[in-house]
This record gives sequence, structure tokens and C-alpha cells, in this order.
Amino acid sequence: MISIARGLIALAVILLVGIAMSSDRKKIDYKHILFMLVIQVILTFFLLGTSVGISIITGVSGFFGWLLEQAGAGTDFVFGGIVLEEGVTVFFFHVLLPIILINALIGILNYTNILPFITKWLGRGLNKITGAGELESFNAISSSILANNALLTIKDVIPRLSRKQLFTVCLSATSAAAATSFGAYMELIEGNLVVVAVILNIFSALILNKIVNPYDPDESSLEESIDDLSEEDSPKDKEPFFSMLSDHLQEGFQIVVSVMVIVFGFISLLAMLDSIFELALNISFTEILGYIFAPIAYIIGVPSADIVDAGSVMATKLITNEFAAIGSLVEVEATLTAKTYAMLSTYVISFANFGTMGILTGIVGGIDQKQKNVLSKDLIKLLTVATLASMLTAAVTGFFY
Repeated sequence: MISIARGLIALAVILLVGIAMSSDRKKIDYKHILFMLVIQVILTFFLLGTSVGISIITGVSGFFGWLLEQAGAGTDFVFGGIVLEEGVTVFFFHVLLPIILINALIGILNYTNILPFITKWLGRGLNKITGAGELESFNAISSSILANNALLTIKDVIPRLSRKQLFTVCLSATSAAAATSFGAYMELIEGNLVVVAVILNIFSALILNKIVNPYDPDESSLEESIDDLSEEDSPKDKEPFFSMLSDHLQEGFQIVVSVMVIVFGFISLLAMLDSIFELALNISFTEILGYIFAPIAYIIGVPSADIVDAGSVMATKLITNEFAAIGSLVEVEATLTAKTYAMLSTYVISFANFGTMGILTGIVGGIDQKQKNVLSKDLIKLLTVATLASMLTAAVTGFFY
């Protein structure tokens, strides 16, 4: 009962903070917000608490595990002379390199119109449930697969978006995680929690957006429908298949290098800061962050014994990225309760961090300079709301542990 009570308090606090930040409280759509919260709870119970749901997410996790095994064939061929200790996970080989294969598969699904078809119909269904609008729903589904790159699928309409619509599509991109990294996440944390996080984040972002950034989706109507947004180029306009495949393989490697450099840099800097603070103050930098974020961890329902470690993981995600945060989570996993581990596992699966704000600004700026200036005014608010969405996802997960 205490756990449920704390979970309800967590939901209330998160939603009240959102209401306090709202640009127009009179327009908040409480009906759809409550409906989406109920859907989140039902979906989480179904996926984590029923035999059918557990079978589904086990199957999804197993599929990505199988993909990682297939990627291992390429790794063994290219790096066959390197002998790895049995049972040891090497981040570059086991986590990053499979991204190349998964990115290529996404390219194939997109080229064959399978991915646009799925996105279109899921977006249409999501719009019926949430009332978020056709563009916003399509982008929410697309973001759950492509993350920040989903903005490129609607680049033709970005120059004509209102400030509120631009905030919405960027929030979905910030609160999502790229499908190219699903296998990498599952290599480090439990696959069932990755699946739950990806699904809950879609609704968490839309819930917080309807509170903080309420508007009638028809007030800034665009001519494009979901059919227009998901329409692929005609066969004559398509590049040859193997050219596309080559491009996606190379793009996958660029993602690998980018993630590797960022993770290496951030973790090295954090280690250096930890050493400096321990020498000067006899306490590490991450411990200080843990104490600063501990109240937030407590608010979302993390058990009292774990709030400092949880706060450290939450802070690491905000100032670095999800991979560095997952690394911090793995380090303290043995000391955490099952509930804390589950909540943090779903909390870290998104792009809600300072670095993403720079990436979004670059993408939007590359499409339209005026919209970049508009977005720049809302970056802190965007990051705050995306973090609240991650907190909401973690709080809902906590109900079932």
C-alpha cells in the first residue's frame, strides 16, 4: 500500500509541476490526459504482469538478441584475431557494432515501404486515442523508431509549424530512443524494460505536452495528412537498392563512432571529476550529484535506501547521455532493489539530455533558420518537460514492482 501511495503521489507531483509550467491552463485536455494515463497503466500491467504480455516482450527481446548474434558474425570476421574473455561484454564489440546491422535493416524496411506503412497506421491509431493531431501522432510513432532523425521525415512542413507544434514534435523526438540502439540497450539492461520504456515514453511525452503546451491541433492546420507525410518516393526517384544499403551501413558506422566518442569523452570526464573531488573534498562528483537529485528520485517513488544512487544515475543521464547513465546504472545494479532497477531502467531510455538540445537545434536549423530561432527560446523548457516525461515513465513502471 505504501508503494502504491507513493506512486500516486509521484504522478500527482509530476502532473502538478506540468500544470504550473502550462502556457494555457484553460486549454488543458484533462479527458485525453486521464485516458492516456489509464492506457499506460493497463499496458504496463499487460506487458509485465500477464503471461501473454511477458511472452510478447520476451519475444521482442529475443528477436533483438538474435540480431545481436547475427551481428556477431560480422564482428568475428573483421576482428577474428581478437580473443575475448568468455562472459565479458566489450562495449565496442557487443553493444556498438550491432548498430550497423540494425541501421541497415531500418533502411531496408524504409526502402520497401514497410516502415512508412507501419508508422502511418500506428500514427493514425494513436491520433484516435490521444487527440494529439495527425502530424503530432505520426511524428510520435516515427520518433520512437528514428528519434531525432524523425524530424527529417517532416522537414517539408517544419517551416510552417506553429511554435506550439514545433515544441510538440521536438518533445517527442527528445523523449524517444532510436531503434538502432534497442539492441545495444538490451545488451546492458533487461530487454523487457527497454520495450516497456519505448512504449510508455510515447504516451508520457504526449501527456506532458498536453499539460505544458496545450492547443487545438486543428488551430494550425496543415494540408498534409498522415498519408502525405508517410508517402515514399516513386520507384523512379529511388536510388538503387545496394546504393541505399551501402549508405545505411556507412551511416550506422558513423553512429557507432559518434556514440563511442561521446561515451568515451563523458565517462572519462566524469572519472576525472570524481578523482578531483575525492582528493579535494573526500567525496566524488557523482556522489554529490546523487545527493542533489536524491529528492527527485524520492518524489518519483524510488525506495529511500536507493535515492542517492538513483539520483546519481538520473543526473548522469541529464548532463551526459543515456549510454553513460546506463553505465552508471550497471555499476550500482547489485546494490539496488528490483523496483529501483526497473524504474531507472525505463527512466534512462530516452534522449532527454543537454546534448540532445544541441542536436535538435542543428537539425531544425538545417531545415529552417527561423524555426531554429523559435526553438532556441524553448530549449530549457523542452528539456525540463522531457525529463518530466522520463519521470512519469519511471513512476508508472514503479507501480508494478
